[in-house]
Amino acid sequence: MDKIIRVTGEGVVSVPPDTICVSLSIREVEPSYARSLAAVDKKVTLLKESLAKVGIDEKNVVTQDFRITQRVDRVYQDLTKKYKDKFLGYETSHLLEVRFDYDTNMLGEVVNAISKADIEPRLNISFQVKKGEEEIKENALKIAVANAERDAKTLAGAAKVKLGDILSINHSFSEVRVSRPMPAMMEKMSYEGAAIESTSLSNINVDDIKFNATVTIDWEIEK
Repeated sequence: MDKIIRVTGEGVVSVPPDTICVSLSIREVEPSYARSLAAVDKKVTLLKESLAKVGIDEKNVVTQDFRITQRVDRVYQDLTKKYKDKFLGYETSHLLEVRFDYDTNMLGEVVNAISKADIEPRLNISFQVKKGEEEIKENALKIAVANAERDAKTLAGAAKVKLGDILSINHSFSEVRVSRPMPAMMEKMSYEGAAIESTSLSNINVDDIKFNATVTIDWEIEK
């Protein structure tokens, strides 16, 4: 069996976010399939109309998931001492994403527009890097390899052996994104309330996005 030195190196590149994504889920439960679908369609239309007023083009409001399911509840029957399924209706769920360049003032306007649309969604705000993403990943990998090589040479020197050829390289990659979940808007916000929310969001100070690459390299020890 060949003698080897195996070293794992890490490379981290931190980059300010350049994109904001607002994900929102609209759900409606109605007795019939058609009514459930129509209720969600109406809210999506209201959403797009409201966002258009703050400069968000309809093409930037995209569907991430769409499904219609039956809602059933398990109800205990005292008479029979058994559980029975109770049909509650059809639930239509539409998950949408609004994506735009990083601008916290625009973020405030978008949340303001959503609140005034009276659609009561669940929101999640995430901050991402989309421009030059591949180059950033490459830089993280280069740093990881350089760190692994440095450590391998240190170990070889301490063990008084000489590094030979690289036998194998394995790598993995992860990206740490920042997100801010927001609770469901259970009641209609007034214009003044929405404006306050808009102002508070403009003061968000977002941390850099961290791209982390890990490489594990096996070097042959020369005989």
